[in-house]
This record gives sequence, structure tokens and C-alpha cells, in this order.
Amino acid sequence: MEYAQQKEKIMRLTEGGNVFPDATAIKKEYVPGLINDIQKIVPPSISIIPHIGSAGFKVESGDMDVFVDAGAVSEYFGGLDDKKSKIALKAYIEKQGYQCALSGRNVHVRMPVPDGTYVQVDVMVIPNAAKVAPFHTH
Repeated sequence: MEYAQQKEKIMRLTEGGNVFPDATAIKKEYVPGLINDIQKIVPPSISIIPHIGSAGFKVESGDMDVFVDAGAVSEYFGGLDDKKSKIALKAYIEKQGYQCALSGRNVHVRMPVPDGTYVQVDVMVIPNAAKVAPFHTH
């Protein structure tokens, strides 16, 4: 196969934000407001931990990752296992009018931003989130 043909077959990988087709890149100036907004839509006993390698540490990002502690989520929803508590968290957020999706440990949330568009915030349900967060750098 010639180089020109091979070049056409290259798949491009873009950074995050691909769960919701209308999600736009998150501008750095939107990050503090998004963290505040996502904290308001999770149960009050669950703390949002911003991900050190995600939005807010770059000019803009395809999505923003935040951690929540799996134990706190489970406790809030009556001791459900990780999978069921993640499903319950998704339902809790959806009841507040937000579009969500599940994949792996993530509850993806479509969040509005001041310019009238939407961005993707990935709420990662992680065991021992406060201890793990500083070391999670993907």
C-alpha cells in the first residue's frame, strides 16, 4: 500500500468529550463555575474532587474529569454495590434535568456553560477517591 493510501486510513484520536455529540471544548475560565455547578447536582454528602490532569490545567480541554468517592456514593444510596450506586447517581443527576450516560466508572454529564453551549463532565466513581486523585494523571 502506498503512503498516500495509508495516510487516508489513519484514525485520529481526539481528547475526551465525545459522549455527547454537541459537547464543545471546555475553556479554562469555565472550570471554576463547572466545578461549583457539578457539586450542586450531586448529593450533598458527596464531595467533588477536581482531577489534576483535566480541564483547568490547560487552555481548554475536551472534557473535565472529577472524582467522587465510591464509598460515599454507595453510602448515600443505602449501601448499594459500585455498579448499582453509579446507576443511582446517574438517575439522581437526571432527575435534576441533566442528560447523562454511563461507561466504565464514569457518569458522564452534559453541562451548560456561559456561552450557551454544552460541555462534558465525567464524574468518575472511584474507591478511595481522595487518596487516588493526586496520583491519577492520565
